[in-house]
Amino acid sequence: MKSAHAHLKICEADLAGLVDDLSRTIDRFPLPTRTQGKLIAIGIPMQGDIVTVE
Repeated sequence: MKSAHAHLKICEADLAGLVDDLSRTIDRFPLPTRTQGKLIAIGIPMQGDIVTVE
């Protein structure tokens, strides 16, 4: 995951923007709470590999 994202130079603000977009999408096309939890559980551990710029 880390090598796949390194060249993209993603910072915390970029990831926060993705989370915001995802949140708005979920609001528009409601997902069950359990599904939302699964998405969060998948994404959180990857944050350290995706965010490559401070």
